[in-house]
Amino acid sequence: MFDTVLKTLNVDKKDVVMVGDRMITDIAFASQNGARSILVLSGVDTREDALKYPDQDKPTWILPSLVEVADMFEEMANKK
Repeated sequence: MFDTVLKTLNVDKKDVVMVGDRMITDIAFASQNGARSILVLSGVDTREDALKYPDQDKPTWILPSLVEVADMFEEMANKK
C-alpha cells in the first residue's frame, strides 16, 4: 500500500519522513518501508527505548516534540 501511495503521488521514498511517538508501529513502519523517521518524545516511547533497537530499526532523528519537527522541516526547506 505504501508503494502505491508513493507511485500515485509521484514521491520518492527518500523524500518521505514518518513522524511518530511509537517505535513498534510508527518508526517500524518507516524502517520496513525504506523511509526516514522522527521519533517525538512527547508521546509513548523514550530516547532510551529507541536506543535499545538495532541500528537499522532506530529512528533517523529523535526530537523532543512536534515544535522541533516543524523547525527542522523549515530548516530543510530553506536549504533547497
